[in-house]
Amino acid sequence: MYTSLMTDLLSIKADLPRAIELAARHRFGGVDVGSGALGAPDMDVEAVREQFARAGVRPGYIGMSPGRVPVPESVWQIALAELPLVARRAQQIGYSRAALVVLPFHETLAFEAAFAEHVRRSNQMTTILDDYGIALALEYVSPVSRRSPYPHAFVHDLAGMLRLCDALDSSRVGILLDSFHWHCAGETAADLERLTPARVVVVHVNDAPPVPREAQVVGERTLPGATGVIDIAGFMGALKTIGYDGPVTCEPMASAIAALGASGDDELLSQASASLDAILPDAG
Repeated sequence: MYTSLMTDLLSIKADLPRAIELAARHRFGGVDVGSGALGAPDMDVEAVREQFARAGVRPGYIGMSPGRVPVPESVWQIALAELPLVARRAQQIGYSRAALVVLPFHETLAFEAAFAEHVRRSNQMTTILDDYGIALALEYVSPVSRRSPYPHAFVHDLAGMLRLCDALDSSRVGILLDSFHWHCAGETAADLERLTPARVVVVHVNDAPPVPREAQVVGERTLPGATGVIDIAGFMGALKTIGYDGPVTCEPMASAIAALGASGDDELLSQASASLDAILPDAG
């Protein structure tokens, strides 16, 4: 495992070269990137490769466009059309992991129809990613508050996500595990210890406010270990037990970022890096 920086998740605006520079300065082991950055027409892939090597920082994961599965078909088709270029550049730079969010509801489709849509679209994406050796992580979103306003609930826990992964054609598909969603789903370290390393593709860590699980909302998260609500030691211990070897990325939310970043981006990055080091002492 190694710590990784996704500047977008900390509300820091930075292109990939700048993100590599910030990661090296603040002792992150890797850098995550949005797929849009890899599709930029003027990107110098060789220069990015050289910068990674000089900085002693490794590629983490790619945040896929359009970010989530249930979007209009026209939006999805645009993303698919752009994906071969993104995937080729990712492979050249050294990225081998990508991630996409599975929302815990669907606005128009009942469960089985939504499931079929997710299988179809995920297969379309993995067909391209597989050609470049890139694994796809699907993230489940657990809080009741995120799905309760909508007419059709969808996958929102580890068991449901494993079922979806099993329905796909690719062997390079797994889970983005987020400590917040793991906590809100009432899951345990034992649940994680039953996974194989290949099932866990990307990891996000954070902490939750001191309220009951059923009252948690997705927009209220802070740095890992900040409140002690989430059993981050159990979470990370289980990942170590199964041999997870990928990026561990910090994902607080806007209110926490505003408070933490009041002294500027460097202070925010310093605190985020320290919080990761505290739960992953052997990161690098």
